[in-house]
Amino acid sequence: MITIVSSVEHPSFSYYNNLAFLRNGIQSDDIHFQGFVDNYSPPAFVFNKGRIYDFARSAKAELREDMTSSLCDTLPQMQDRGRIREAFDCLFDYHKYKGYLAMVGQQRAESMEMLVFDQANLEYVAHVQFSSTATRTAPNQFTVDATLTCQRFTYFPPQEADLEDVLAALQNLHV
Repeated sequence: MITIVSSVEHPSFSYYNNLAFLRNGIQSDDIHFQGFVDNYSPPAFVFNKGRIYDFARSAKAELREDMTSSLCDTLPQMQDRGRIREAFDCLFDYHKYKGYLAMVGQQRAESMEMLVFDQANLEYVAHVQFSSTATRTAPNQFTVDATLTCQRFTYFPPQEADLEDVLAALQNLHV
């Protein structure tokens, strides 16, 4: 199982390269949608914490486990639960939150996308999108609304792209 992750803070060239391959494959009818779109929107997560540091640690742990469980339930034959948990670890970084949620009513949005390749069974490639909005609702309370969307497509091998080849192609376009 390979997981390629991209977040707003850490865009991934490999992710966008494989996403472009997926979209081109769909347009050319080489890659097909499998099943249905799975949308997961749990009830709002409420954290009774006075400090942003405590909130960020609790939110990271609770949402990571909840989203990992949901995604593993959605994707058949998911064997690499640790890689999925690791992908969600990039969320709720205290240093990103400390300046945003100082006052009641302030919000911070986060998003992340990933491609999950079922290499063991060659059955699917899943495109996963996560988004959340954290709000300080009271001096000692934070609320997080989160959604997770997962779509499965026919399998294709991960596309490796050499950054030097891409830069050379871009330079040729400018000539």
